[in-house]
Amino acid sequence: GHNYKNSQFFSKADKLVTGDVIEITDISGKKLEYKVYNNYTADESDFSYATRATNGATEISLTTCTTNSKTRTVVWAKVD
Repeated sequence: GHNYKNSQFFSKADKLVTGDVIEITDISGKKLEYKVYNNYTADESDFSYATRATNGATEISLTTCTTNSKTRTVVWAKVD
């Protein structure tokens, strides 16, 4: 996602902490809740977050550039 640096979209991803809930609603209106379990800063060329082993858990990864655009914020969350 894009960090528009305007308090919208992914601009607050770096503020998420372990235990925070990310709620996603699909096009049918069904809501899924994902609980944050990791939030870290990675090098802009590090794409390993997208290929990690989840051991069958339903998970999401959120990623966006940081305000200096030289690193990225990566958030991992899973269905509890």
